Amino acid sequence: EDPQVVKAYLQRQLAKILRHEVCISDLVFQKEVRLGTYSADRLPPPSAIIGLQLMHRDPGHEPLYGERVPYVVCAGSHGEPLSSRLRHPWELLLPPQGRSSTASSSAGSTPTPAPVPPPRVDTTYYITRHIL
Repeated sequence: EDPQVVKAYLQRQLAKILRHEVCISDLVFQKEVRLGTYSADRLPPPSAIIGLQLMHRDPGHEPLYGERVPYVVCAGSHGEPLSSRLRHPWELLLPPQGRSSTASSSAGSTPTPAPVPPPRVDTTYYITRHIL
């Protein structure tokens, strides 16, 4: 094909990703988890980190050996490690109960929780590490 056509297509697709106009399912990674086999002196792989987080929230949600655990990489502050930016896809679709920040409605009144938006996918990570 004509390289200019391919280039134009790629630019349109990258622009969609940067505008968050892609389906979240297109950005989900799923890797097998083998809890109990990872070295203690290194961080486990991303899917294992998510599996451990799920277990922490609900001990009955331990992933089976070899189970594929989904995750996405979310945006974070500059220099924040990848391991702290991993989220289960549910967290982007349905924010967990109690996710709020405290905002005061008027002087001297009781602070009311303000809804906190769900985390956003790190589009730069996806483009630079997995597409280009």
